[in-house]
Amino acid sequence: MSDEQLAMILSSSGWSPARVGGGRAMVSAAPQAACEDELAAAWDAEPVVSVVRGCAGRAGSCRQMIDLIPAVTNSVVHATLVESGWTPEYRFDPSGWVDRLRDEGFSVHSAGICVLELLGGLTVVPPKSIKAVFGTCELKIDPLWAAKGESERIADRERVVGDRLCPIGEWLSEYIVLVGAEGKVYAETTFQVLKLGDDINQALVRLIVADSAPILIR
Repeated sequence: MSDEQLAMILSSSGWSPARVGGGRAMVSAAPQAACEDELAAAWDAEPVVSVVRGCAGRAGSCRQMIDLIPAVTNSVVHATLVESGWTPEYRFDPSGWVDRLRDEGFSVHSAGICVLELLGGLTVVPPKSIKAVFGTCELKIDPLWAAKGESERIADRERVVGDRLCPIGEWLSEYIVLVGAEGKVYAETTFQVLKLGDDINQALVRLIVADSAPILIR
């Protein structure tokens, strides 16, 4: 996506350069570090993201950009996120969560941190729809609320899916929502593991619009 296209989307959503979002102040360009260790060092010094994008994820040894543009182009997703308190410039500082998750033994990686930057602190309540193909409900973006004390179980889930899983929140008041190192999104409870999407955009559309069921992994 070009800078001009991004600017048009932001402008239509009410964003302007003078507006400042929630969380720690962040500047407009992501650092060009090539690996996750460099990202972690950059986060400790000064986390930086672009306007609708967070700096996170990895493609091979290189970081990739994660953004919400594909999700918020869906009118139902956009309206639901706005109702939850989200704006295009919304940013949350997850550094306190990051430290506590690491202390508890959870995997913490750049893809998970990015999602927490973009959505942390929000409680997203999907609208009721007769077109929904499965029952969905509240998504609370708070990893400690969802996963505190469950690091051993999540480590078992990592072996099941073959990925490092960073908790990001709770869904249906029961499932822990997790982000893999490459951005895939899962949900798990004591009796099953589901895949919600290949990235946070697919997961948001699935959980909010409920137009396709999660994929059963176990």
